[in-house]
Amino acid sequence: MDCRYNLAILYWNVGNLEESKTNFSEAADLAQYSPLAELKTRSLSAIRILSLYQAGKAFRIEGNYQQSIGTFSEAIALSKKIQCPEMELKCMRLLSLTYWELNNFDKFYQLNMEALNIAELLNHDREKGRCLNNLGAYYSKQDNYGSALSSYEKALNIAIERNYTEDVAISFLNLGGTWSDLGNYERSLEYLKKALNLDIGLRDKSNVAKDLNNIGIAIRLKGLNNDRREDLKDAEKAFRQSLEIAEEVGDRSLETQVLNNIGSIYADLYQFYDALNCFKQAASIAEKNNDDSYLGMVYNNIGITYSNLNNYEESSRYYDLALELSSTYKGGTFVWETYLELANLDKKQADYDGALRNYRNSVASIEDIRTRIKLEDLKASYLGTDKRLEAYQNLINLLVTLHRTTPSKGYDKEAFNYLERAKARAFLDSLEVAQVDISTGVNPVLANREREIMRDISRSYNRLLPKTKIKFPAKSRRARISSSLSKERLGCRVRPMRT
Repeated sequence: MDCRYNLAILYWNVGNLEESKTNFSEAADLAQYSPLAELKTRSLSAIRILSLYQAGKAFRIEGNYQQSIGTFSEAIALSKKIQCPEMELKCMRLLSLTYWELNNFDKFYQLNMEALNIAELLNHDREKGRCLNNLGAYYSKQDNYGSALSSYEKALNIAIERNYTEDVAISFLNLGGTWSDLGNYERSLEYLKKALNLDIGLRDKSNVAKDLNNIGIAIRLKGLNNDRREDLKDAEKAFRQSLEIAEEVGDRSLETQVLNNIGSIYADLYQFYDALNCFKQAASIAEKNNDDSYLGMVYNNIGITYSNLNNYEESSRYYDLALELSSTYKGGTFVWETYLELANLDKKQADYDGALRNYRNSVASIEDIRTRIKLEDLKASYLGTDKRLEAYQNLINLLVTLHRTTPSKGYDKEAFNYLERAKARAFLDSLEVAQVDISTGVNPVLANREREIMRDISRSYNRLLPKTKIKFPAKSRRARISSSLSKERLGCRVRPMRT
């Protein structure tokens, strides 16, 4: 009887729910012919948990999130009652996915940390790897790239060691997306192509579509960085393939991202009306799905496109919508760019107070993100990625201009301060991205001392950065004029574990 129960747990752990249910039932049947009433109760409770688990997943897929939360919560409570940490662990991790869909990332993080602790106590490597992957997804949402990479790499190592092919593919995808965010496109593509090959072998259309989308993102950003039109065309091909599969499998969230990304290609090629059409399609799908995690970014891109069509009123309206979302949605990585675009509008309209305020907010947003990157852990230049340096440059130029007209207000000192900050960040980044290896033959004691000094530099650097938090307004100000064509941020979807 105990063997049947334990066998049911083993089947549960490997995801074979039918065999798990069969063995729980047999354990319950056998227990009724013995004095082991407690085993019968546990077995019947386990069958109930299994049913709740399946129902909770179904409710989430249907978009019935409150029912999903209630069902998984009941399953977790019952698992604790019968002291079955294996079932508690998996129900807890699956519950976290419902909170992910609701953009409640703090709850998502909390549940995965609790699940990870249980997995470590049980030495349950598969669940440990999946929780680590989910934590990486959380850190990615918060732009904490160092922690994201660390979590993804730990998950990857477990998946490779245990030969969990699907989990390996997911880790490759998420590592590739993170390196793309950090501007290391060649390294990103190495991971993404590995993920694509594995998912093709697994015949997983949904994940193939995600891989193609992320490959398109990396190729497009690489093309912009190298000013290669051919890369933009290659990126569009990858996006079109991804969109076709996303529509086939009914992944509406991915459709939002891919339409946004195709629109960005059109914008890169100065085909603004085509870009606007794609962005509005993406926004329409995101609005229907309440997908705020991407809607703010799409609104920002619509604002940029209207700006390039000289429709400044509509441009400003969509920037306002993006900032309104950022006040309620945690993790809006588009915010620094929205503030930058608003500042450029202000400056063109001679609203220098507004421009100064928004340039400062843009730089503060960039630095808030960058302080969460551990310099010693990364070898990519965050500050130089996309157009983040433009925020510093435009702010410094405006301060110099203001100093000429009102020299008594100390704008020159502020300009010098921002110049030194930008230079310091660029220098520290350059130490990380340098590819020259001068360590060969160096005494290991000295090499270890060098690493310690670099860590001290990183910690000191982070302590010197301003600690002021950005307050995102619920509503923005009046209409502003726009800037030139933007290399807007794309939607690179991280993939939490769904099984």
